[in-house]
Parts: sequence; structure tokens; C-alpha cells
Amino acid sequence: QDPCASQPPHFQDFPLRKEQLRSLWWMQQQEKTDQVFDLTLCRVRVDPMKPATPIPVGSIQSPQFRELNWQLELARRAFYKVRGGILGDAPGYGKTATTIGLIDSSLAERPSIPAQNS
Repeated sequence: QDPCASQPPHFQDFPLRKEQLRSLWWMQQQEKTDQVFDLTLCRVRVDPMKPATPIPVGSIQSPQFRELNWQLELARRAFYKVRGGILGDAPGYGKTATTIGLIDSSLAERPSIPAQNS
């Protein structure tokens, strides 16, 4: 059983359900942790004897490599720190309310909420 988050500050009149609080806790943990995303931007193989002529990455062996029996593969990669995730709760589970609860619970400075005129 996953732990539950506390109710977001402005949800006291309409509190989140227990399963929504578990989802909120998971979302809060995802926001705290940086995951490294490794993105390969470009990958190419070249013939060592003709480096200006790229070879398709899918070709395992070509006639040029039979003599040397090796390939040179170059890759350009980028690393990004990402947070968050995908909340995949069932339909009607309250994903929108849970997401608003995440925003409410993570505000650094709490804006004043105007009184409702009835």
C-alpha cells in the first residue's frame, strides 16, 4: 500500500479521496527526483578508409569492412534532467483534481483567494 500525501491547503472543503492522495504522493515524489534522460540525437557508422562516406546504421557488414573487420560508430547524445511522469489512473479517478492538488501543494507563495460573492 502506497503512502498518502496530506490534503492540499485549499482542498479542505472538497478533500481528495484516499486513492487520489496516494496518486498525489506519487506525483510529489516524481517532482522531487531528477531522472537522467539519455537522448541519442544522431548515430552514424563510417568506413575507416573513407570517413567522409557515412554507412546506414542498420548495415551490419559491408564489403569495405571485410578486409579490416571493424566499424567506426559515432553517436551524438544529449542528457537532460527531467521530473514528473504520466499519471495513468483509470477514467473517473480524479486525475484533474489530483493534478490541481499537486500544483496547490507545491506553491511556494500562496496567493490570496478572493471571497466568493453569493
